[in-house]
Amino acid sequence: MHEPVQPVLVTNYWARPRYILAKIDGKDVSGALDHIEATWAKHMPDTPISIAFLDQQYDALYRSEENLSRVVNTFAALAIFIAGLGLVGLSALIARQRTKEVGIRKVLGASVLSIVTLLPKDFVQLVAIAFFIAGPIAFLVMQKWLETFANQMDVGAGIFLAAGGLVLSISILAVGYQAMRAALADPVKSLRYE
Repeated sequence: MHEPVQPVLVTNYWARPRYILAKIDGKDVSGALDHIEATWAKHMPDTPISIAFLDQQYDALYRSEENLSRVVNTFAALAIFIAGLGLVGLSALIARQRTKEVGIRKVLGASVLSIVTLLPKDFVQLVAIAFFIAGPIAFLVMQKWLETFANQMDVGAGIFLAAGGLVLSISILAVGYQAMRAALADPVKSLRYE
């Protein structure tokens, strides 16, 4: 996939074969290989034979991409987990710092919905800023990686918008949980020492 497909000529010229492709039955592989080696030794005794399976050669060609994919997926999952923990911790801290404000708003008649939407606003703005910084960088990295392949595909904006929407949803859920806890808390407890 990294090299463009070159023109191929398939002939029936057997004077000096370089490669011979043989389709064998998967039920008796060792018997088929023994037969191939015996036939080769009979017709070309001076030339050594080297047998390789096509699926193994294709696997070896793209093993580096598979390894890169595993590494990227592992670190991405780790980064998402750490970011999620940080987001939950930060939202818990901000909810705790604004406990008195939430208590005052509840005493003055604010609804639970208005209090729940109060806290996530700041986080939504931060996630949007982070998306507008990280999105173009990720796009450029993807384009550079795809340039290493002969047959390239275009990376559309849809995948990045889906990723941004997923991150936004996770952040709203994490912050919304803390905001819901703060909104449902008893305002008397938060205002008792004032």
